[in-house]
Amino acid sequence: MDISLSIFLFTLLFNSICFASAREDLLFKRAVNDFKNQQYEKSKDEFEQLTKSNPSKAIYWLNLGNSYYELREYDDAVESYQKVIQLNSPLSPVANLYIAKAYRKQKKVKNARNFLNSIDVQAIPPNLKNVVIEEKVALQSTEKEHFLDKALDDYHDGDNEEALDNIISFL
Repeated sequence: MDISLSIFLFTLLFNSICFASAREDLLFKRAVNDFKNQQYEKSKDEFEQLTKSNPSKAIYWLNLGNSYYELREYDDAVESYQKVIQLNSPLSPVANLYIAKAYRKQKKVKNARNFLNSIDVQAIPPNLKNVVIEEKVALQSTEKEHFLDKALDDYHDGDNEEALDNIISFL
């Protein structure tokens, strides 16, 4: 192969890689900006594009999950956050936190508690440590609501003993 042809092909390949990377960076910045501007549907679409073209980038999956979360599409959010964990990303503790939040929103208290308890607080960024504490408090409140709702249901169903057990669990 002629040396000038080799140089030309290398230059063409290099420029293609740089262009793709620049396009990816631009799309990421636009998606983050849309998210900050509460344009969650747009940011979701953009992060979906990014995860399709770069399925091994956990930051894209985490942000896609955040977009779904804000759109109250909690099942899809959990699925996206779980991709972060599957990638063995350093963002996994953050993904666990947001999975717990999504499960709490769905009133899946036991699942939320399991994910919240699995978080290594030392691995959480300092700015999110308070969020973990707040989530624990919010989950306790949700658990109490769950026991009271269950107690009322049991009472209306005539199961007074079970209703009493749920009230005791609440206290």
